[in-house]
Amino acid sequence: MRQAWVLMTYLSESSMPLARGVLNLNVMDNILKLMKTFLAIGKMTETDDTPIEEKVKYRQRIVFATMKKLIPEWKQPPDWYTLSNEEKLRRLEYLEKVSTPIKHEE
Repeated sequence: MRQAWVLMTYLSESSMPLARGVLNLNVMDNILKLMKTFLAIGKMTETDDTPIEEKVKYRQRIVFATMKKLIPEWKQPPDWYTLSNEEKLRRLEYLEKVSTPIKHEE
């Protein structure tokens, strides 16, 4: 998991092509695919006895770094630290289903 975190940190610090704060759909799609890949790697390294706190911590780092990259002004939900770990995990897993808008060919 350490390697995935190092790569995600590198990606969050690198400069992606931006057009006045608006991400190109291809760039956004690539970032979301990377997020999903790292989340899948995290799931593959989990065992049945992996504590839920560890699952949340790993997914939170990946998802929050991705959101911050996509939306520089993004802030974590204000109620985040009052939620149960089960609810946090549910919300983080929901983001694995996120996709970019369909590109219309002209």
